[in-house]
Amino acid sequence: MNRDFDPARKEGRGRAVVIIFLILVVGGMLIHGLTGYLEGLKNIAGDNPELAFAKLRRFSSIFLLINAIITFLFAAYLTLIGWRTWKNEQFPPPGVKLIRSTKVHTGSHAKAIAVISVIVALLMMSTNLFLWYFFETIGSFEQKMYKGAVKLFAVNDLNVGFESAQSSFRVQNRWR
Repeated sequence: MNRDFDPARKEGRGRAVVIIFLILVVGGMLIHGLTGYLEGLKNIAGDNPELAFAKLRRFSSIFLLINAIITFLFAAYLTLIGWRTWKNEQFPPPGVKLIRSTKVHTGSHAKAIAVISVIVALLMMSTNLFLWYFFETIGSFEQKMYKGAVKLFAVNDLNVGFESAQSSFRVQNRWR
C-alpha cells in the first residue's frame, strides 16, 4: 500500500457544498409540497375513495420512477469509479476531484475497493427491482381488496367502516 496522499482541490470542495445545499433546498421544497398533496389526498378519500386510490397509485409510480432514476445515476457513478479504479489499480482514480486529501491505495487494496463499489451499485439496482415488484404485488392485492369492498358497499348500501368491509369481503370470498 502506498502512503502518498492525493491533495484536495478547492473547486471540488466548493462544488460539493453547492450541490449538497441545492439538494437540501429542493428536498425541503419537495417534502413541503408532498405534505400538502397527502393532506389533499386524505380529503378526497373521504368523498371519493376510488379517485384517491387512483391518485395514490399514480403518485407511488412517479415516486418509484424518480427513485429509480436517482439510484441508477448513483449506481452508474459508483460503477464508473470502480471500473476506473480497477483499470488504474489506484484509488482514488486519477482525475477525480476530491473534497479532502485522501490516501492513495494501490494494488490489491485498490482492486478490492473497485469490486466493493461495483457490488454496492448492483445491490442498489436490485433494491429498485425489489421495490417495483413489491409495489406491483401490493397494488394488485389492494386493488382486488378495494374492488371487493366497493362491491359490498354498493350491494348492501350501508355506510360501514373499511374494517367491517374487509371482514365481509373475506367472508364473501370464502363462500364462492
